[in-house]
Amino acid sequence: MKIAMLGAGATGSVFASYLRLGGAEVYLVDPYRAHMEAVAARGMLFHTPEGDRVVEGFHTSVSAEGLGVMDAVIVLTKCNYTEAALSAALGCLGPHTVVMSLQNGLGNVEQLAKYAPLERILYGSGNIGTELPAPGECRALPTEGVQLHFGVLRHNAVTDKAGAELLALFRAGGCRANLDEDIGFFVWRKAAANSAANALMGLLRLNAGDMFANSHARSIFLNILRECADVATAAGLDGERIFELCRDPVLGSMRDYLSSTAQGMLIYRRKTEIDSLNGAISALGRRYGVTTPYNDFVTDMVKAIEENYDRQYFNLKKEA
Repeated sequence: MKIAMLGAGATGSVFASYLRLGGAEVYLVDPYRAHMEAVAARGMLFHTPEGDRVVEGFHTSVSAEGLGVMDAVIVLTKCNYTEAALSAALGCLGPHTVVMSLQNGLGNVEQLAKYAPLERILYGSGNIGTELPAPGECRALPTEGVQLHFGVLRHNAVTDKAGAELLALFRAGGCRANLDEDIGFFVWRKAAANSAANALMGLLRLNAGDMFANSHARSIFLNILRECADVATAAGLDGERIFELCRDPVLGSMRDYLSSTAQGMLIYRRKTEIDSLNGAISALGRRYGVTTPYNDFVTDMVKAIEENYDRQYFNLKKEA
């Protein structure tokens, strides 16, 4: 199976490594040139709890232009870069190409639908921490249970076949993946968990273990999660089940983990995916008449930080 991974950051590199180990022909596409060049030269150093290995045989590029038609295009860019990535990858999309989003948050299917028919869309979400320690390296930090849930938007022969092939490749590569019928529930559950925790780590400057060990932080987490569950209920999902499944996360190897949102705020100083997480919860709350003061506050705080990276106090020179 010929697969283009649009976005080969931490999560894209991890899932691409599983697919490559499973036997897929994988094209990594990412503007991070040093990472692409390192993988091309030495392979991907893939760190997992089971051990480290070098995954070879990737095709790498800083652009999808000229790669040719793919069997599958998987989008794992930050949500705010989805349209730019797919616009540059139009040449990869043939009449039987399936397009899949494994991005965090809500609203990703709507973005994919601008470039692919609904009958060719799959979507899902990972349940795994990921890191990119250096160019040419990625690390998987799995929690207990399934590492990846994905499913078909509209069943048909082409998309069902592609879904089955992708499932086989992920599992052959060592990823605990499920092809789920009720994929909307799993995506919402992940979005709720991420909305409750990811930006909060950045605002508090704490990793997952330290954040959940603090009673005040945990109180904020539960209030954000409560709002997410209430909005999910208004949207027709089992919000109470989402709340119960997310309220007591099992951290395992992710105790020292810093979310991608927090990394964007604290390390890379770039625009985050807040609009597809807390911002999306707030927007849906307004649509359904559910108040979301905690999500509103987190969204405004993160956006204020994003707009003032170069003005933040610790970056200012002290006056004599």
